[in-house]
Amino acid sequence: MSAGLSDTILAASPDPTKPGRRLFAITPGSTVLPTDLRGLIAASDGTATLQGVDNADGDTVDVFLVAGTLYPFSVKRVTAFTGSGLVGVA
Repeated sequence: MSAGLSDTILAASPDPTKPGRRLFAITPGSTVLPTDLRGLIAASDGTATLQGVDNADGDTVDVFLVAGTLYPFSVKRVTAFTGSGLVGVA
């Protein structure tokens, strides 16, 4: 598996514009992971999936690691990409 997974933070916070939904962001530089993280699923092709559950509405949130880059795919949508990470709505 690619390096960098342990240096990634997956943080969730309430979405102020949509009550009951949570924003998640992926940013390098921390080993902190959310309490709703369910597990890591590694695939033979070098990709990996972090799977969690949005406690606000029970939706499953998947984050895919491909060649060292993490891509979040929430049940709803990915909202933005920035130089420091990807932001989506869970």
